Amino acid sequence: MTNMIAYLFGRLIGAFLLSLLFTWIWSLIYRAIKKKPISNFWLKVLIIAVIFTIISLVGTMNQQNL
Repeated sequence: MTNMIAYLFGRLIGAFLLSLLFTWIWSLIYRAIKKKPISNFWLKVLIIAVIFTIISLVGTMNQQNL
């Protein structure tokens, strides 16, 4: 039961991080079109979201192989 809750929680976090990542990609494209610079804070948040998304995807793929 605990594994199932952890699995569902991990999937929820993964879905949130993927949506955040896609939102950031769209934001970067919009900023490139409008030629507006992105602040260092938001760039760091984007990098952290990418790292956590990769970790979440690797964890999900690992759990699928069990």
